[in-house]
Amino acid sequence: MLFSADVFAQEVEYTRWKPDKDTLPRLPYIEIKNSDIATLTEEQLDTIANSKITHFLVKRIDGSDFEMIYPYLPNGLLVLEMPNSRFEEWPRQLSLPRGLIRVDFSKAETSYIPEEFCALNNLSQLILWGSNVGKLPTCLQNIPSLKRIDLIGIQFNVEEHDAMQEIFEDQGILLSPPCNCDFQNTD
Repeated sequence: MLFSADVFAQEVEYTRWKPDKDTLPRLPYIEIKNSDIATLTEEQLDTIANSKITHFLVKRIDGSDFEMIYPYLPNGLLVLEMPNSRFEEWPRQLSLPRGLIRVDFSKAETSYIPEEFCALNNLSQLILWGSNVGKLPTCLQNIPSLKRIDLIGIQFNVEEHDAMQEIFEDQGILLSPPCNCDFQNTD
């Protein structure tokens, strides 16, 4: 069982992320187990939404849990990490905190990134390595702060690889070598 709302509020305020030398300075951080998301009460979700959390991590989240939690992501959120996400479709009318600077959906099952990500004007890192993403909205190239798009471990044929490099050359795109494959990412 998760903890009471009072204990939860204290945990939100005092749980800290331990940064490594290449990341952001010390930020208020929370990690929620995917199995706990369905047990969160409305009061706990409101506590998250109104907190000073700037770094939020949930591993292996599925679609229904993501749809439940994303409206409660705090407006001041800077880092959103949801590696190994197990959903293919994004919620309709997706609205993410506009101040996000780092988004990590590495090893995610989704095959595309929606255009709503283009409204993240402060985004500097989009981490998608090893995911199923085969399509990015070209409007991402209009985000001046975007300096890294990590697509390592995703197979693109030569044409797709070259197109991605050309479109996102100013965003520091990281790609694995192209594969000698006949498939086309169709999303």
